[in-house]
Amino acid sequence: NYYRIGILNYFTGMMQAAEAVSDRKEIIIVEGLKSVMKLDQWGYHNVVSAETSTLNEYQIELLIRMKIKDVIIAFDKDIQMNKIRKCTELLKRFLNVYVVYDKWGLLQDKDSPCDQGREVWATLFERRVKV
Repeated sequence: NYYRIGILNYFTGMMQAAEAVSDRKEIIIVEGLKSVMKLDQWGYHNVVSAETSTLNEYQIELLIRMKIKDVIIAFDKDIQMNKIRKCTELLKRFLNVYVVYDKWGLLQDKDSPCDQGREVWATLFERRVKV
């Protein structure tokens, strides 16, 4: 989605991930579809793409209505934690929100958390922080 048309009020890949999200009561949100496909290959079937580095009110409302327990944000390394906190402020009132965030220099500047391989992803995923 290089050119935004209208309001992004969905998550790409939600149809494919819906059953896993419902079963686990957990969703992993990444920026791009490439990360969704890579994580799906590694057995993470509850992954969707926001197609951007923020969540809007429509996406937040959708997450709340899904009655899940945990939301895990795994945006690219170049997205600052304060931006993630700001876009999840309302969501934190209703759900547990965690962030996969690289404080250890395991990723390059614009990498997604899964770009450096399965082991790096697993390390970052285990060390996710609650916001």
